[in-house]
Amino acid sequence: MASTPEKKLSKVFRQVLSFILFVAITLIVLASCTRAVALDRIRIENAFTSNICVSGVRDNLIDYAKDTYARNGLDRQNLDSIFDYNDIKEVVKAYIVCNLRSSVGYNEDTYNDLIKDIVSAYTDDLNKQIKSNDAAVKELSSSFESYVKEEIGLGAIDSIEKILNVGSVASLVICIVGVFFAVSSALILFFIGNKRYRNIRAIGNSLMSAGIFNILFVLMAVITLKIKHIDIYPQYLADIFAKHFSVFTNSIMSISGILIIFAIIIYTIVWKMKKG
Repeated sequence: MASTPEKKLSKVFRQVLSFILFVAITLIVLASCTRAVALDRIRIENAFTSNICVSGVRDNLIDYAKDTYARNGLDRQNLDSIFDYNDIKEVVKAYIVCNLRSSVGYNEDTYNDLIKDIVSAYTDDLNKQIKSNDAAVKELSSSFESYVKEEIGLGAIDSIEKILNVGSVASLVICIVGVFFAVSSALILFFIGNKRYRNIRAIGNSLMSAGIFNILFVLMAVITLKIKHIDIYPQYLADIFAKHFSVFTNSIMSISGILIIFAIIIYTIVWKMKKG
């Protein structure tokens, strides 16, 4: 049986609702992935306490100590044992938790105590090698402490905290508004008109468009970062950013793929409905 002609106003109304649904779904996907992945404090804490970051900090501290020892004619054999991996990880975690408030169990006093422990181990080795020269030991120890705080500290930590606070609220609001418009437009689409398959097909078009748009958005973001090549120093911070960004984009790609699959299922249902 041939389809009956559809009024132009009804067709335009369906297209407008389908576009609203597309925009709402797109915003929900981007906002939810941003909140759940990019702005998740636990994920960020885990990233900064990962092997990449801790090993990077430890290697830089050892290199600094080796240079200092070389300039002063000291034995460098014990430096690897002085800078214990777990001790470095604890102080890095304490710094991140204190500033991002991602978990409990650490505060500023904990962080300062852990710094003192690392400096104390370094100072003890200096005392063993530099005897009867407290002034030299004190100067080298003080310089090392300043370097440790500089190496562990992030200059943009305050900005990161503000972004997390504002971004979390903004993404939540976008999700709520998006869900409202998505549900409203989907319900209206489903029940308007006499030909139900046209309405369902419009919903499928919205899902397909949102999935394709989000995939293109991710590809454009990846290509842009490749071309612009954002300089982040030291290298381990660049590696952390790249890994975190990869997890974020993969989450968007995964959800977009699911949207496309749902759209294909809807198209199949519409085809059977129209055929029947």
